Amino acid sequence: MPLATSELKGIDALYSIVQMPAGIPVASVAIGTAGAKNAAYLAAEILGLKYDEIGKACEKYRSELQGDNQ
Repeated sequence: MPLATSELKGIDALYSIVQMPAGIPVASVAIGTAGAKNAAYLAAEILGLKYDEIGKACEKYRSELQGDNQ
């Protein structure tokens, strides 16, 4: 998860992600609070592939988000 630092404001985290060599998969999220939340959601989505209870919770959360936007 990229973190904003006082000196570089997260650009160093961005560079470390986008310059990853082939064969090293990277999942990137935004810098800051929104990125921290999305990192947790991403981890839950990955775990949900194996654990049905987590997968169902992710599906429920996404459907609730869609309901809020309509």
